[in-house]
Amino acid sequence: RESAVLSAARGVVTTSRWARERLLDRHSVAARAVTVAEPGVDAADLAVHSSDGARVLCVAAVAPHKGQAVVIDALAEVTDREWSCRFIGALDKRYAEQLGHRATATGVAGRIEFCGPLDRKSVDDAYRSADLLLHASWYEAYGMVVTEALAHGVPVVAARVGAVDGLETVSLRK
Repeated sequence: RESAVLSAARGVVTTSRWARERLLDRHSVAARAVTVAEPGVDAADLAVHSSDGARVLCVAAVAPHKGQAVVIDALAEVTDREWSCRFIGALDKRYAEQLGHRATATGVAGRIEFCGPLDRKSVDDAYRSADLLLHASWYEAYGMVVTEALAHGVPVVAARVGAVDGLETVSLRK
């Protein structure tokens, strides 16, 4: 069905070169019909980092393909310093419950907070107070949260998947 819809379209817009190439590889769409329009972010206030770098942020829908289990397992290995991690994004309740059990089993439940979806101002506030963004998604057509974090001056550790693997350096000019 997807191929039928795409081949009938006069034009298709993707959010990254990676998504464009994937679309062209999987569907019979004329290359000239596919345009890349990468999203952008507004200039943002830079984060005020803590002195110990302990405030970790994970912004993504809390769902299996976003890799939060990998984040929890990785953070459970960090035993030589204090840290806290806020997960911001729509909650797949069953998966969030599984993650809660995983956090308990690995001994980090008290350091993790599932915030659910937040409004734009609250997400910006979270970026401004973060020391690090962890992004372990299994698939990304663009990786908007990576760009948002960088715009706030927050360092990012991300899985090299999809378009995240090919993100260019982001200018942080105001």
